[in-house]
Amino acid sequence: MITLDAPVPPSEFTGRNQAVQKVRDQLLSPELLSAALVGGPRTGKTSLLRYLASSYSDALFTPALKYRAYIDAQLLSAKARPADFWTYCCRALLETVTDEPAAAPLRKCLDTGAREIDLWDLTKVFDAFGKAGTSAVLFVDSWDLILKNQNYWGDLFHTVRALGQRLPRGVSFVVATQRPLLELWVDQMGSIYYNTFANVMMGTLDVPEIRQQVAVMLAAEGIAPDPATISAAQDIVVQASDNHPWLVCFVTSIVAAELKSGRAIDRNEIGAALRDGQGKVVGLVRDIRAALTPSERFWLDNLSSAPQMVTSVQRALLARLRDYGLLPPGTRLS
Repeated sequence: MITLDAPVPPSEFTGRNQAVQKVRDQLLSPELLSAALVGGPRTGKTSLLRYLASSYSDALFTPALKYRAYIDAQLLSAKARPADFWTYCCRALLETVTDEPAAAPLRKCLDTGAREIDLWDLTKVFDAFGKAGTSAVLFVDSWDLILKNQNYWGDLFHTVRALGQRLPRGVSFVVATQRPLLELWVDQMGSIYYNTFANVMMGTLDVPEIRQQVAVMLAAEGIAPDPATISAAQDIVVQASDNHPWLVCFVTSIVAAELKSGRAIDRNEIGAALRDGQGKVVGLVRDIRAALTPSERFWLDNLSSAPQMVTSVQRALLARLRDYGLLPPGTRLS
């Protein structure tokens, strides 16, 4: 089933093989390193996090990383503190733990009474995981929200660094952000990212990934056209999607509807849908622009109204946004 406006259920997740492999390599490295999924709005970060945290990805990680939990930072209030974050993490992990030796430290950590969970409590929990050879992984969505909340500055980030570098490592992190972590770093936090996190770009799909995804999505819709039609569908999606993951799904959904109704693939219909001033693509562009800085929006606007005012340095900075999925589809920088 082609999903446009909600995360793909873990049971239906397919594709993103390169990103999956990079995350797996980080987590199963001898140092049990962490990773950051970097991508703008609607690039598939949440779908991938939920899949990797679910039992549907067990074959990738077990037995070494059988304790995995999905954490949605959007569920934490603006007044939340580091202790609230760690309580959420421990409770989510406890739901995944099936053996008593691993569950006992988590329950003890949560049973602190009126006292907040601190680094000492967490160290005992994750040291137990590390010594047992079953490191836990926390898949944290919307990490940007935590970075922007000054209630977390200091203690939380130093705790993440302390736990992430402690050997034997008992916990690793996979976080989702709209930009590379070092670009989001500010002095007040201290840098937790060097030598621990690797950025995994989610903003674009390469052509082989697009072609594979189109074939998989058409098959999921029960469409089994001849090879020539599949190839034609893949070609039009590659050309029309600007390599953006959401647009790949959007264009494929139009192609699927055309084929299901017995019609040929209509480039004019696809083009009209992409240009529709009241259509779904407008929402994508709006979300992307909301994630840009005021300077980036100003440069983008100048590209269409006063291109001579955009310097080569500004164009290079905008070009970098394409890898993040933060450049509105169809933007031409030259």
